[in-house]
Amino acid sequence: MNQITDEMIAKNKVERFVSRFEPSYHLLACHVALPLVLTPELVNYLRVQFLKSEGVPWIAEADLLLSDLCRPVGYELYVMDEAVRAYLLKKLEQDEKFGEARIKEIARLLLSYIQHLAKTNPFLNSKELQTQRWGAMLYVNTEETVREIASAFNECVDKAELARLVRITEKFKDKISQSNQVQEFLDYAQLVNDLLIQPEKVNLDSINRSYQASDVNLTVPKILTAPIIDRPASGDPVTQLEGFPPLKDLEYKTSTIVLLQGIELLTQQFEVAEVEILIFQNFA
Repeated sequence: MNQITDEMIAKNKVERFVSRFEPSYHLLACHVALPLVLTPELVNYLRVQFLKSEGVPWIAEADLLLSDLCRPVGYELYVMDEAVRAYLLKKLEQDEKFGEARIKEIARLLLSYIQHLAKTNPFLNSKELQTQRWGAMLYVNTEETVREIASAFNECVDKAELARLVRITEKFKDKISQSNQVQEFLDYAQLVNDLLIQPEKVNLDSINRSYQASDVNLTVPKILTAPIIDRPASGDPVTQLEGFPPLKDLEYKTSTIVLLQGIELLTQQFEVAEVEILIFQNFA
């Protein structure tokens, strides 16, 4: 039995969408697949810049955003289905007329557009603009994009931000993996993800090894490693509890109780019994 893949489902969605309208809609879908977040203004901008001579009607912009290829994530903000996006970018790259050169053209134009937005609209979320910028840079200079994301990992001191960077890396993984020089970066991102989700399963060797992306030496954030490094090995006594001061050694004192003659115990008679009294000291 043939396995149904995400690409097959994406292909079916795109073909169903195009069949409802006309072939030129496929061109529009391919050209707006690169941005991570779409707006009506951006879709119009890309259509006018690249498809004005291809006969793509203006109404196709709304038809695309309101189709099942995209989903709304805010006011006039849309995200294309990830599998559909990957499929459309692959089709555009394989297109004999446009190919990879057109993808780079779109990426460069998108970078200029994002720079313009950052200057003219101070109310836009800087993190969203940063993610959109990285998504475009990925197709112009993959290694530089990885270097910037790696630097962001090193500077991060917040778990929520680390999770965001991990999600971005996962979204970019297919493109990043085409470069053999950044495999260590993907390994590092996977380690951070494991430390966020299931730290108890992380091997200490993975934390202690070195990672590098381009010219950036990656370090695992201390907020993730502290509980792991202090964890005792299997069978070792616990000497440190997370969130508490270090434990001190316990002192023992031994006292001897001598039973006088004539005193009868309920169970057995003992002449001498030793009782150990534990004296607990305060935490440092």
